[in-house]
Amino acid sequence: MVLKFHYYCFENAVHPKILKEMIKMMKQSKDKVKGNVEDKPAQSKIRDSWVTFRSDAWLYKYTHPYVRKANEAAGWNYQWDMTEPAQLTAYTKKQHYNWHTDAFGGVPDSGPEWKKGKVRKLSSVLLLNDNFKGGQFQISFKKRYKDVIETPEFMSRAGSIIIFPGFVWHRVKPVISGTRYSLTQWHVGAPYV
Repeated sequence: MVLKFHYYCFENAVHPKILKEMIKMMKQSKDKVKGNVEDKPAQSKIRDSWVTFRSDAWLYKYTHPYVRKANEAAGWNYQWDMTEPAQLTAYTKKQHYNWHTDAFGGVPDSGPEWKKGKVRKLSSVLLLNDNFKGGQFQISFKKRYKDVIETPEFMSRAGSIIIFPGFVWHRVKPVISGTRYSLTQWHVGAPYV
């Protein structure tokens, strides 16, 4: 699929006070686990991070308006009608998530009832802090037959949110020092026609 925009971003999208509440939620979570890949335990060379999932309505309140704006402004105009539980993620020193997409292909016929028959259309990542080193967010795509890797500068500033189609390749490089916190959401809808 040829895209004019492979991602769309908003800087200073969420107030620092709200970002601190999200980080606090992650830090106080009693159900943190190592992140999986396609519902299977991840190998540390692919993914190494701590995650917890939340469905608190207030988490969506701060991201959905930007997802809607990006979907329209980027010209994707993807139909989506639900969002999976939000993933709060912490990457400590040397933790990372190698190249991957969020749309795994196929239409799920198992799992939660709400997810059956739906596919991931859009992904959003909100950066919750910027007091860490490393951990750069990168996007990869083809442009005129060449592989391009971009490191959106704004994604090194707390409160920035990036939205992109779920099939776009992306990664988080290893953290050098500190802890990188983010909120990731997957916006789902009917399969592509």
